[in-house]
Amino acid sequence: AAEAASLQSAAAVEHEAQCRREAPRASARAARAEGDVDAARAQLRQAEAEADMSMATSRGDARIAAVSGLRGRGVECRFLCECLCAPEEHRTAVHAALGGCISSTLVVPTRREALAAVEEIRQRRLGVVSCLVLSELPEPPASPPRPPAGCEPLLRCVTPSSRETAKAAHRLLAGWSLAPDKKVALRASAPPPDGARGKAGSVVTPLGECFLASGEARMPAREVSSPLLLGSELKEMKERRLPSAGASAATGSSPRGAEGALASLRQQLEARSAEHAKAAAAMATAT
Repeated sequence: AAEAASLQSAAAVEHEAQCRREAPRASARAARAEGDVDAARAQLRQAEAEADMSMATSRGDARIAAVSGLRGRGVECRFLCECLCAPEEHRTAVHAALGGCISSTLVVPTRREALAAVEEIRQRRLGVVSCLVLSELPEPPASPPRPPAGCEPLLRCVTPSSRETAKAAHRLLAGWSLAPDKKVALRASAPPPDGARGKAGSVVTPLGECFLASGEARMPAREVSSPLLLGSELKEMKERRLPSAGASAATGSSPRGAEGALASLRQQLEARSAEHAKAAAAMATAT
């Protein structure tokens, strides 16, 4: 029994010594695996951002092609970026306030053009579209509503292309104010105390942080990408067409190709995570 205990003790000492020798190597493998996981995550985030930009561009190009076709048939309709102009330093704020209206809203003179545009977008299956009918919008007031303290009307940051399109600008942005920073925006968008006169409006910062009168807050997740942003040049609309299916497949720029690439990167991330978990377990055993 004493001999067996001695052998067992010697084996335990040898195992402990071996674990100490293996610990640095196990730690290095775990560190490399963790680095691989971080790199895979960064690559996936980059690919997701590029896919979002590609899909936004694709959708915008499709809508440009649809509106170009309408104009070719004599239907007058325009995108917001053709009707409104904003200096570069205020575009982020204006884009944030407009939100999805940038690509989903068309400006038309009458209901006849609105019906034609809606039908064209429906047939092409390009999602939801809204039309601002200029003949039915009220004339804007001589001056924009008074903004909260420390803010300025967002309408002052936008220049309409005509008196008619000023109606569209007022319809979309009259309830918005521009604050210099988040602190002022939070104070300006807070509801007034009980018994106080007035009401809270929607406020946006130059960074695109939105605080709505409804109590909702919207933070810019990532840079917006669309060929329909304010400042975009659409003078040669008739020459802009969607690439053919073959060209999209060849370049890998189609939504389906982007989804396949993202799926592959997610699988790589899962594999790297599994390797990291295995290396971490080996390191824990060694130590």
